[in-house]
Amino acid sequence: MRAFPILLILLATPASLMAQTVYKCTEASGTIVYSQQPCSADPAKVEAIDTTPAQMTGTGGFIAEQGEFAQMNEVRRNCDARMQSIRDRYAGQARRLSDEIDSLNKRSASTDYRLIGSTYQLELKSQIARVTDERSELKAAEAQELSAEQERCKIAVKAEEERQRAAQTAREEAKRIAEKAAADKAAEDQRRADAAAKLKDNPADGQK
Repeated sequence: MRAFPILLILLATPASLMAQTVYKCTEASGTIVYSQQPCSADPAKVEAIDTTPAQMTGTGGFIAEQGEFAQMNEVRRNCDARMQSIRDRYAGQARRLSDEIDSLNKRSASTDYRLIGSTYQLELKSQIARVTDERSELKAAEAQELSAEQERCKIAVKAEEERQRAAQTAREEAKRIAEKAAADKAAEDQRRADAAAKLKDNPADGQK
């Protein structure tokens, strides 16, 4: 995943030096990555995420989001790796069958059936048809396995998205509670300061 190392660099970089925008990009394969640079000129495939507020407030939201970006990229990278592993496994078997078909075709083309009779020709044609069917069945099995893996990947990505939404909601709630607590404390401090100032200006009020 090309953008994954960039995320590691971002995580290791002080907030004051980080770029203020991270780009959520959809690559041609459908894979989503996060990068410091747009990966496409098509606005529909690039989402700019402004990280300035989190940096300015010091809430740690940006760092948390960077970790989530990296985690989502990891989920997608693992999915891509499993899909490629399936393709590689079937590719080896498909090559073997294709080589066998080529060999049988060459043998059929170079054989003089006038000398050995048509029975051998029928046998070769039967073998070619059998191996060709086997290759077709192999392609169908590959497509089925890739489809099943793709569904598993969708489930994994959706689960990660839901986890991240829950984490984001929790951060926002924690921030709201902290801001309310700070506002309540400031109001109470102000009330006490006002009461102390009033008592200083009117000592008799304190004796009542």
